[in-house]
Amino acid sequence: MTDAGYGDVMANRLDDGEVLVVTGPPGAGKSTVARAIAARHDRCVLVRGDDVLASVVTGFVLPWLPESEPQNLTALAATAAQARAFADGGFPVVVDAVLGPWHLDAFAVALGTRFGYVVLRPDKQITIDRATGRDPGALTDVDPVAHMWNEFADLDNFESHVIDSGDLDINQTVDAVFAIRAKCRLDPTTA
Repeated sequence: MTDAGYGDVMANRLDDGEVLVVTGPPGAGKSTVARAIAARHDRCVLVRGDDVLASVVTGFVLPWLPESEPQNLTALAATAAQARAFADGGFPVVVDAVLGPWHLDAFAVALGTRFGYVVLRPDKQITIDRATGRDPGALTDVDPVAHMWNEFADLDNFESHVIDSGDLDINQTVDAVFAIRAKCRLDPTTA
């Protein structure tokens, strides 16, 4: 089965119980790409880190501030638990979250199973332009977007997990994710 722009759709599918994390700075296209990946399946779960963070009704701390660390680690553990529950139920799972290497170990331990880890990182100006052009309710402030882009700028051992999606459309980006996903798998003990 082939769709225009999607390549071989059957080859570009997650296995039952597989977890794939799509991450990057705000404005990188995580949500759009994660939703498009999930939509390629007859059944698939999309776990959105922003939705988990939105569960904090009172006492919310902006997640890019240093004092948000306990909240962020708790939200990542909750995101991982939700992903694991669906994966254990046999669903392919796509996780859309800001998950840099600085929190990767904690997420991996909470998830407790092998997972794919792909980072979308268009260049800084494209990321800022995309973020500031989003709908109200999304992070559109330049300073935290630039700060988070800088956090993803040098990923050392995880550079091979990076896709520069700046010049790619949504279908090309999804295809690029599937092209590198096999080499981007991590074990909970080696993340």
